Amino acid sequence: MRNRRIRATVIAFNIIFVAVIIIFAPLSVYLFSLPNYFSLYEEHNVTEELERDELLKITGNLINFFRNTEPIQRFEPSGDVPAFTDDQISHLEDVRVLTNRLLIIFYSSLVLFILSSLLLISGRADFFRSMGIIFVGAASTVAAVLLMLYLGSQNFWIFFEQFHLIFFPQGNYTFPADSLLITLFPIGFFYQFFLRLVTASGIILVIVLGLGILFLNIKRLK
Repeated sequence: MRNRRIRATVIAFNIIFVAVIIIFAPLSVYLFSLPNYFSLYEEHNVTEELERDELLKITGNLINFFRNTEPIQRFEPSGDVPAFTDDQISHLEDVRVLTNRLLIIFYSSLVLFILSSLLLISGRADFFRSMGIIFVGAASTVAAVLLMLYLGSQNFWIFFEQFHLIFFPQGNYTFPADSLLITLFPIGFFYQFFLRLVTASGIILVIVLGLGILFLNIKRLK
């Protein structure tokens, strides 16, 4: 690609695409990972409230629900924990809408990055330099975002509340402490889930940054 303005525009968009990929890649994995849920259940004593077989059924159903492959089943857990209510199912449907949108953004960014990167292939050296700029720029952008998220989450309850006010303005996200939704997902569950997402994005960031620095210095390595 000889036109510098076009190349600069493609690089700028690719920085955004790669930044989005780094941020949302962990969500695309953890959201559908049964072991991830169970490790958090054990950490927050959810396994003491519900039987393991019940958790397997309920969580497996929720994962398939978020995959859009089946509706939520109204399992009746043993003990004092009631089944999902209409309000809880309504909120879970809102959460699915949000996660679907985020995953669409993630997969669209992945496809657009791959396709637009093909436009940068005009010469081997120019391509590696362009990819180096993209990776370093994206890593720097994500580092700033993750830092803001981490600082903003120091009082996680306020952070969590503000998140819900922004993304669920309809307000159907408060439930009794003994409800099935809160039993499954106490505030500590979300905090640890959030930390795992940030940590995983941070690891990807370091890898992308390292590749970017390598690509920018590839001529010197020859």
